Amino acid sequence: MKEDTLDRARQFVFIIVTMGVMLVFDVVLLLVAILTLFQARRFYAEVMVRSLSRFVLFMARIRIEERGRPTSTKAVFYMPNHPSMLDVFMLTAMGLPRTRYFMSSSVWTYLPFAFASWMMGVFFTPPQSKTAARARCFERAKNYLLSSGESVLGTPEGRINRDGLGPFNRGVFHLATQLQIPIVPICILFPPEANLKLFFARKPTVVSVNLLPEIETAAWQADEINIHKEQVREVFQRFIGEHSETAYASSSQASANQQIHQGSR
Repeated sequence: MKEDTLDRARQFVFIIVTMGVMLVFDVVLLLVAILTLFQARRFYAEVMVRSLSRFVLFMARIRIEERGRPTSTKAVFYMPNHPSMLDVFMLTAMGLPRTRYFMSSSVWTYLPFAFASWMMGVFFTPPQSKTAARARCFERAKNYLLSSGESVLGTPEGRINRDGLGPFNRGVFHLATQLQIPIVPICILFPPEANLKLFFARKPTVVSVNLLPEIETAAWQADEINIHKEQVREVFQRFIGEHSETAYASSSQASANQQIHQGSR
């Protein structure tokens, strides 16, 4: 009980300090953007936000171990799993080249974080309940990405799943099919002792971020989305089963068994 109380206090302090750091960062980012006439998005994302994310992870006592780096010069669709709130900092800390990101519109609750995301050119996705708005968001993203030729990153889970791999949503797979660009799965694996409910680690922790082999989508058809999303999920499931603790792999499979027959989203 005492440790839980201490963790809650530490978490509160960590969030307050992080928001303070991000407020200062946003001011600097805005000044740089003005000086560059808002034309240096890649510099904001791949240099400035990357540095901020690494600093936040340092404060959280987390070091990422990148296993694999993007090797292709063509556009790809990065698809990470989503086990914690810190995932966004881990992914932006990688400095993925020429990449746009999908994030939930709920991040606007945290204005300092949302402003930096907006400056990066993030696509903010409405909640699942707003079907028409989500469709418009993905349509805008498709048109932009077809024109720009940039890569994109979006999680197929759509929400945090701390206890294993959750069910995959259809939206990102529809977009990948329309763009006809390869999918690069990114599997984030925390050590078994990590408490994923916290925004920080009780002790210095190494988290592996694994870029898996590309999955081609050129031959995919829209009426086969459900098949392909389960095939991609199986790639994650197999990797988790081979590289993480049995408990995590088992909970991932249990989550799939419980939800795989639910209506597709």
